[in-house]
Amino acid sequence: VEGRPSLVGDVWTIRPEKDGRGPRLDVARQAPGNWTYSWYDGGPVGDTCLKGKECPPPGEARPPAGGSPVSEAAARAAAAPVLKVLGQDDAKVSATQVMNGSVRVVNADPVVGGLPTYGWSTGLHIGPDGRPVAGSGTLKEPAKGETYPVVSAEKALARLNEESKGTGPIGIGGCATDPPATEPDGGSGKDAPCQTIVDMAPPREVPVTGAVLGLAATDTADGRMLVPTWLFTADPADAAPYTVTSTAVAPEYLVPPTPSPQPTPDPSEGTAPVRRIDSFTVEPDGRTLAVTFWGGVCSTYTAHAVEDPRQVRVRIDEKTDPDRVCILVAKEITVKVTLEAPLGDRPVVDAASNEAVPRR
Repeated sequence: VEGRPSLVGDVWTIRPEKDGRGPRLDVARQAPGNWTYSWYDGGPVGDTCLKGKECPPPGEARPPAGGSPVSEAAARAAAAPVLKVLGQDDAKVSATQVMNGSVRVVNADPVVGGLPTYGWSTGLHIGPDGRPVAGSGTLKEPAKGETYPVVSAEKALARLNEESKGTGPIGIGGCATDPPATEPDGGSGKDAPCQTIVDMAPPREVPVTGAVLGLAATDTADGRMLVPTWLFTADPADAAPYTVTSTAVAPEYLVPPTPSPQPTPDPSEGTAPVRRIDSFTVEPDGRTLAVTFWGGVCSTYTAHAVEDPRQVRVRIDEKTDPDRVCILVAKEITVKVTLEAPLGDRPVVDAASNEAVPRR
């Protein structure tokens, strides 16, 4: 990538000049150096506009030209030089995904400390001409930290199942306060019935067909880290297999997370701090994103997107009822947001953490 890097906020960036055609590379200054790469075809600007034609803004990407996607082998070969300079040439690589009918996606999960990783992927989009047109990942390998004992896969799965009971019938049994024994007007009356808030959605059981000890990206008080984690392969009968994680560190060595200080919301608004997005998928229309994250069972969530030709930033807003008594159980939540234009090769960035969101 030719050009001189300039520091914009906390990001080093090299962007296309002149007609806006060429590569753009952004690298976060703070380790591990999250990066995104995009190629723009650009277009005529200023006095170079053709007569009668409207000039696009600088850096605006043209729609994909189309064509057949390269083979999986060709995509892997195109990604290999990038993975090599990143020190990830031993990464587990898949190239089965195709976007827009012409761009093949190479996802590489690096090996760190001899262990497979989850949530630390390098993603590269290979165009029909065999050239990388977009990508994202991390630049620097994490430094080795302390050593901790781990639990067995059986214990980790048992703990995961215990925690997942919250996805079934949940709520508060009994009453938060004693019910009134008299009517509001002071007359005698029967005891008010004790109401229970319950979500009767039954838990879903999915077979686990594999377990591997690895490292999963986890947000901690000291930043984003790779933590020893059991990577379970869930294999539902009606869908493709997917990975479910459970921290492998022995419970006695885990410290409850300390939340960052947040402005106290106005109780009348019922808003809460934004949540971090774990992953996203794209609907067949190319414009609808389904973003997945962990949230409370008694809150409602909405997703908002701010898009430009370079990227799409998604923010999750949470709304709670301050008068509702609720249990502290987290569950996986998916909400959808519709973009003004198809996502294409643009990366999706979590507005809360300013990090690229993995695509599933």
